Amino acid sequence: MINPEGRRGLFITIDGIDGAGKTTLSNSVAAVFHKLDPLITKEPTDRNEWGRRLRRTTKEGRLPKDVEIDFFHKDRLDHLENEIKPALSKARIVICDRYVDSTLAYQCDNAEEADLLYEQMSPKILVPNVTFILSCDVQTGLDRIAKRDGFVKNAFETYETLEKARNIFLSRSNQHYIHIDSSQTEDLVFRVTMNCLLKSFDFLSNFMIREFRSEDETNNISTFSTKRAIA
Repeated sequence: MINPEGRRGLFITIDGIDGAGKTTLSNSVAAVFHKLDPLITKEPTDRNEWGRRLRRTTKEGRLPKDVEIDFFHKDRLDHLENEIKPALSKARIVICDRYVDSTLAYQCDNAEEADLLYEQMSPKILVPNVTFILSCDVQTGLDRIAKRDGFVKNAFETYETLEKARNIFLSRSNQHYIHIDSSQTEDLVFRVTMNCLLKSFDFLSNFMIREFRSEDETNNISTFSTKRAIA
């Protein structure tokens, strides 16, 4: 939807392994576009029985693989219909911390299986306008988790699980994916994200709450697979 001010709904998802910087980046982008009343949300949600049960797996242990996939999909459909789509219809920016790519990365065993699962899920879900995949090596992610939460790991934060997930995230490719090297500083990751957003969705520049440096000042920021996002 586009309103008279030139605003339109924009669906942004941010994904990557634990410790990649998703939540930090989500909050930073939302702060810049405060005028657009952005919705920051995440998956799994806490709005239904499936999402709440999935959240408990971090402490209670993982569910069987097919059950996790089923619960994530049901939680996502409810999330879309009752939170994401209504916000987009009001020309709000929606920033989702984890989306379908996390399901593929953590519930599948390899990239081929992830592709097949996505083919099954995609007809019923909403494709984001842009998906940022934040990539760092597993040890960097674990070090950040330890600094943030101490040395208590949840069921998804083993080295083997994160390495498998990282490889699947790296394999994700389509027009709406932008991969960013998040082993760099938070500020550099934020700046390259903003440059990608402003280049792909020029209407956003009218609603920023502060000035942003030009693209020339971020030429040293490392990105890869930076295909232009679909509008």
